Amino acid sequence: MNYIIWRWTKGLVSYWKTAANFAVYFGHIFAIRLLLRTLYWPWKRDLTPSESQGFDIKEWFRRHMFNFFSRIIGLLIKSLTIIFWILLEIIWWSLAVIFYPLWILAPFIFAGLLYNIFTFALNFNSASPNIDWLTLVLSILVAIILVFIEISTIKARRLANLLTPDPQNPNTHDPWFISTCIHLLVDPANLKDAWGKDQLKNILMAAHLTRTEFDKITSWEIMKQVESARKQCFWLKENLFKKRPITEDWVYGWTFNLNKFSHHLEPDENKPIANINLKELEILKKHLG
Repeated sequence: MNYIIWRWTKGLVSYWKTAANFAVYFGHIFAIRLLLRTLYWPWKRDLTPSESQGFDIKEWFRRHMFNFFSRIIGLLIKSLTIIFWILLEIIWWSLAVIFYPLWILAPFIFAGLLYNIFTFALNFNSASPNIDWLTLVLSILVAIILVFIEISTIKARRLANLLTPDPQNPNTHDPWFISTCIHLLVDPANLKDAWGKDQLKNILMAAHLTRTEFDKITSWEIMKQVESARKQCFWLKENLFKKRPITEDWVYGWTFNLNKFSHHLEPDENKPIANINLKELEILKKHLG
């Protein structure tokens, strides 16, 4: 009964909150703010530094042309990603709006499908088996999908309730309460009856626990329950935002200083360990000579 009341009251608000969480998640996974802020940055910060002393027109032109095309590539790919994100958001909200009335009426639709299934099964017309069988199969498939949706909704509500336990009026089916009963070696019904009453003192004395120790145990069990439930509620923002954006490497994938001072660890006989400047080598020889 509580689930039925929740489904057409708080459940309606929860539906849009979940839809909004995923909409925000799409912007996070593509790092849209970062792409907009770095729209004209070079692709993976891939820049060509100056490799010659003094001014060389060919080297200057080649370097600036490479850096220009690196920025163009970054601009094109980031712009296409932003456009894709906009289309994804439009599709997502369109599906959420379309599916909303279906989700509200799902139990009634399921009841109607069950009635049709039994009607088809009892009054099957052998003269047109293809049409009747097709309708029957489609009705069964839709009914199975609705059952799956309803089970998922019930599980989601159950997990949401575990996030906000009430220590003053515990639910005997909550994991934290059951674990406390196991710790005290007492039946859940007996502990529920004694909760907040003088009878609780007798239970604590039998378990050789003080009230302070009992409060610490219950607090710890509640914390464990909440943490476990949060991990299972994948639709929460805190869980969705744990995933690293897939576009961060497009912005920070290259660093100029790393290119200047790094060396590949893979052995290569054709490449020297360090790049030696010939002019610096001549100066060094003069000073040593």
